[in-house]
Amino acid sequence: MRRQLLLVLVLAAGLLSACRLDVDVAVTMDADGSGSVRVRAVADAELVAAEPGVVEGLAVDDLRAVGWTVTGPDSTPDGGAVVTLDHRYDDAAGLAALLRSIGAPLLAADVVRELNIDSTEATNTLSASLGLPEGTRSFSDDALVEALGAEPFAEVLADGTPLADRLTFTLTVLLPGEITAHDGDEITTESGAQGLRWSAPLDGSTATVSATSLQSTATGGSWAEPIATAARIALVVWVAISGSFILWVIMARRRRARRHSTTASDPRVR
Repeated sequence: MRRQLLLVLVLAAGLLSACRLDVDVAVTMDADGSGSVRVRAVADAELVAAEPGVVEGLAVDDLRAVGWTVTGPDSTPDGGAVVTLDHRYDDAAGLAALLRSIGAPLLAADVVRELNIDSTEATNTLSASLGLPEGTRSFSDDALVEALGAEPFAEVLADGTPLADRLTFTLTVLLPGEITAHDGDEITTESGAQGLRWSAPLDGSTATVSATSLQSTATGGSWAEPIATAARIALVVWVAISGSFILWVIMARRRRARRHSTTASDPRVR
């Protein structure tokens, strides 16, 4: 994943100094702790016009081989292009592994999901480190530097242009339940969901970010809830049966009382 995303970054921002690439990594966690990661890369219209094949240059076969679903490239309303990569995960460990595979500026990630003693609540915590502590070399390794003949973006940044003018990298997180602690920016997604977002510093510094949520679990009390429901149903049935029985007893007594009254008042019965 890291090398393929790096390929897009180098082609888009490193070779075309007047263009821009925006990358967002979006994490969605469902109530059971599973979810999805979406990496969305948007090249602006200048980039697409100057190098129409730049987005198609992404080697999607390698991404698909490790479970990523690739959508695009698709055109944007302003003439740019967008590529979307999606990957499901089953649990907190799977999410952490996916995030760590993305690479700079997402330097590290840790995800913890803890259930309370009766599994009725879960605490979800996601933390990450964002930035480029080694400058643009953080995008590459020695082999790539040798192949390029220089560090990524060296030509673009030679005139003093800040990397942030050519590239943005954001991390967006949607956790289930109530957010109890965070240091991000609160956002509302296009679907109306509430989430958090952080922007990676691209000036050589790093930032540690985190968010925690507390939720009632979908599976919490899985044995107790059916029993409680069954007990309520049994109570209703019992009330109905006992009520019917009591009514039957009352009616039977009334019938006997009427028969007794009729017999007592009949002069033939002496």
